[in-house]
Amino acid sequence: MNQYDEYQKHMRYKYDSYAFMLLLVLVFANFALTFFTDFQWADPVGLEYLMLCFIAVAYSVLMYVYRGAYFTKRQNGKLYAGLFFSVGLLNLYTSFSPSSPAIIDDGKLTFNVVMPFAGLLFILISLSYVVKLLSEKRKDQQMDDSKD
Repeated sequence: MNQYDEYQKHMRYKYDSYAFMLLLVLVFANFALTFFTDFQWADPVGLEYLMLCFIAVAYSVLMYVYRGAYFTKRQNGKLYAGLFFSVGLLNLYTSFSPSSPAIIDDGKLTFNVVMPFAGLLFILISLSYVVKLLSEKRKDQQMDDSKD
């Protein structure tokens, strides 16, 4: 973490704690769903918790990117965003190609759902970075307009 400045470290700690709280809420909600209704939405059960962890990780990573705490000051965010977008598209393409295995079997998610979710995360990282750049550009433009 030495390559991040104090603001970035603060944002990372902040969204890590939010993601952990989100994970706790999701786990308790899933437990209640399973306990009271005996409903299983993924097979095996461990996949349910893996997907819940994925949601929490995706939240924290997307907030890191949007708040400027994902890339270090020396990294080229545009290059990484383009690379992530390409990898995400490739993951989605291979996940939904005709030769890929089924994502849902007997009404339950299978482990084959991990790859499209990872691809979706990579695409969302890129989109979050683009939205961050556009919002910063708009703020700068408004600041310039208010000075005139």
